[in-house]
Amino acid sequence: MKTDEIRRDILNIPSSYKKLLKEDLSLSKYDDLFSFVISQYEKKTIFPESKDIYRALSLTPVERVKVVILGQDPYINRGQANGLAFSSYDKKIPPSLKNIYKEMEYEYDKHVLKTGDLSYLAKQGVLLLNTILTVEEGRSLSHKNIGWEEFTSRILYLLNEKNDDIIYLIWGEKAFKSVEKLNLKKIVKTSHPSPLSFNSGFYKSNCFKNVNELLRLMNKDEIRWYIEDDMRLF
Repeated sequence: MKTDEIRRDILNIPSSYKKLLKEDLSLSKYDDLFSFVISQYEKKTIFPESKDIYRALSLTPVERVKVVILGQDPYINRGQANGLAFSSYDKKIPPSLKNIYKEMEYEYDKHVLKTGDLSYLAKQGVLLLNTILTVEEGRSLSHKNIGWEEFTSRILYLLNEKNDDIIYLIWGEKAFKSVEKLNLKKIVKTSHPSPLSFNSGFYKSNCFKNVNELLRLMNKDEIRWYIEDDMRLF
């Protein structure tokens, strides 16, 4: 990919978030972040594709955010990362996403269509945001502490300032630590859906139904968390 295409993708923050961040984006730390990420795409194999870095923000604009789910960083294997936390282009479903589907099946007693791609949730107002937006192939957390955490934390802070009705579905202690200083009003918390902690609080937590209960209390449309076989929502 040409450098000018990479640069365009990395600087092309979706308009509603660009407006949200307008007083921040002039700071030199973000220039440094974007310059570093551009250089990494030029030299190495980085996921997701540069066009998908802000896919979560594109599919769930500021004004449509009802629920936030936080991930850590993108999948590290080729063909998986698609810019949405826990979501995958690869039909070989990653372990944490398998467990997310298991919880959906438990809560709703339905056979869930396991496509890997959670964009149907993003389009309903679920912001599936990784705290780190890029990663080097095969190296988890390789882009930790380059500036993405500050960038995404700032987005969460400003979202919370703008709308304290947003529900934060927090999976695991790492996700909780990333938001514990934000004074969030509405949190549904469980353990992480990874195989290591699936049975320690995630499975049978009813986290999806609990989010919908909060949405009902606010007179908002519920999230359709699952797609059944032979059903297409979008």
